[in-house]
Amino acid sequence: MFPRTALLSALYLSALVPSAASEPLKEVKDAFCKSLGKAARQTMQARQNGTDISVVIDLANNAGPARDVLRRMILMAYEKPQYSTESMKEETIKDFANQTQLNCYQEQ
Repeated sequence: MFPRTALLSALYLSALVPSAASEPLKEVKDAFCKSLGKAARQTMQARQNGTDISVVIDLANNAGPARDVLRRMILMAYEKPQYSTESMKEETIKDFANQTQLNCYQEQ
């Protein structure tokens, strides 16, 4: 079974941007992209483990300001095939998380 609390934590983390006044804006954006990558990893793990999309969408709906971004990410993850071998699952999870982070960093 998929650990709902882990995904919910990742989803909430992706919505948070550190608010330390001394932290430069680039570092804040980097932290956001890193958190978004964690959420992407959890989302694709859910996909590869066969978690129903409605369960993940329900969690995203409670993610406050990041809701729309997370819903798009979930839809992208669930458009990918679900694999049966552990090696393909892990590769897909890693690739999805990295691509999500790359897209985020490129928008900075």
